[in-house]
Amino acid sequence: MKHKNLIILLSVAVLLSAFGMASADTTIYDRHYNRQGYEKESRGVVTRYDRNWNRTGYEKDGRIYDKNWNLQGYKKKDETTVIYDKQWNRTGYEKENKIYDKQWNLKGYKKR
Repeated sequence: MKHKNLIILLSVAVLLSAFGMASADTTIYDRHYNRQGYEKESRGVVTRYDRNWNRTGYEKDGRIYDKNWNLQGYKKKDETTVIYDKQWNRTGYEKENKIYDKQWNLKGYKKR
């Protein structure tokens, strides 16, 4: 009986951890609430995915990379996060759960 309970407990733990691996920390939506992708954070690195869970890039230490770790831009976090390309041209903003372009037009949302 003890072994049966242990096997059931381990099976449930494995299923829960597998589900945790497939769930996103943040879901990205466009301004019409159509799902565009996901972000998952692990060990200080944010990995970005498209809506089909294909890896599209990374963020680490205020830098934005593509899926091959080529530098694409920067993020400066303060009350409002400012997003720059790799030549330090401002390309957009993030404030609270909203994403804006460089003219402050709403582009989308982030939901944790």
